[in-house]
Amino acid sequence: YSAPPGSGGYSAPCRGAMVSDYGYTGKSSVHHSQAAIATMQQSGSEQLPEGLSVMGCQHGTVGPIVCGDFTRSTSNHGKPVYKKGSPVNGLDVMLYFWDDRDGASFSGWWFGPKVGGDQVWAYHPQKDSLVPPTT
Repeated sequence: YSAPPGSGGYSAPCRGAMVSDYGYTGKSSVHHSQAAIATMQQSGSEQLPEGLSVMGCQHGTVGPIVCGDFTRSTSNHGKPVYKKGSPVNGLDVMLYFWDDRDGASFSGWWFGPKVGGDQVWAYHPQKDSLVPPTT
């Protein structure tokens, strides 16, 4: 995960973050457990994890915002939306997908306080997976 396209602030705040299902862990990454990967490979489709854990973002400001446990809450543009278990500084933390309706450079997975909002903390351009990428 990195800074949003066109953002002049952070150069790459969450490089190395990871997402995993807990049924998701990351560098800041999101990753699937080995059991979830095996299930997806056996079924030939991706299962939607009910929850994700994000860890590994070392950025002093963004890390504490995006790292933590998330629960699937709804969907957006045909993919699941995950919400962090507790707000940070009074703001919800959402992990969601945005398609290319606003241009290819805006399509991908985003961390922000609301789905489709202008304020975002991190972005990943991966578009093909039904769930957030693991790194």
